[in-house]
Amino acid sequence: MNENNYHLQYLIYTLATNNYLERRSPGFDYARDLGRVLYLFVGGMRKGTGNGIFSCKPSLEQIDALCRTLRKN
Repeated sequence: MNENNYHLQYLIYTLATNNYLERRSPGFDYARDLGRVLYLFVGGMRKGTGNGIFSCKPSLEQIDALCRTLRKN
């Protein structure tokens, strides 16, 4: 994940999705309406181990901080 900057990638995708849904869905709530990030690394998946699977939900604070950072530039 770190070697290939997947953490930054999913934060940017989450920010874009959040911004889109805020504009398009009245009453959108990040905590309630947006699911988790899910990466499936097929080559590393092994039955019953959970290996090769990454899942998380960035906090709204992380997404807001990224948004502020990107707006500065």
